[in-house]
Amino acid sequence: MTSLFCRRSFPFGNISSIAAAMNGLSSHTGSPLVLSDAKGLGQAVRRARKASGLTQTGLAGLAGTGPRFIGDLERGKPGVEFGKVLDVLAVLGLRLLLSGEAT
Repeated sequence: MTSLFCRRSFPFGNISSIAAAMNGLSSHTGSPLVLSDAKGLGQAVRRARKASGLTQTGLAGLAGTGPRFIGDLERGKPGVEFGKVLDVLAVLGLRLLLSGEAT
């Protein structure tokens, strides 16, 4: 299972540095790839979807969303529903891990 590490605020939730370690989502060294915004998350979702051989419509069906939602997510559209984002990530075998410094 791939992990996404988050620390920054996105329009759809309190998330930040995102890292993925799955096929095309990890660096060639196996280290997590750090992304810093919703657009980066969308690009990671698109790469994972394509690596899985799924169309936007196919992914939407498996995640219980619509193809428009998948397109919006992959384009980094602000305001996408966080619960649906988690559903999409689960279908792709991705998960979010939040980390940060104690205040």
